[in-house]
Amino acid sequence: MTPLEGEYAVKLLLSRNGTKSIVTLSNGAVLRVLNIVPSRDAGEQFDHISTNIAIPHEDHESDFFHASEVREIATEEGAVLFRSTAAEISN
Repeated sequence: MTPLEGEYAVKLLLSRNGTKSIVTLSNGAVLRVLNIVPSRDAGEQFDHISTNIAIPHEDHESDFFHASEVREIATEEGAVLFRSTAAEISN
């Protein structure tokens, strides 16, 4: 994933705040994300992301990952909103 793709993934998830997104990570984990809190450490190219913190929901676990790990973002209905170029290369 490029830093530009990482920024796009974060902006996309922020724009969907309150709407469930299905996020697939490079390790194969599939997360249900309702909201995110991104942050970036000094000198890093990618944000780290905490999920489902703003409004806790019983059916949504909080998770933590880096934007560089995002391979795909989809709607609950399965429409793919984002797929990283790294995911396309590995398929």
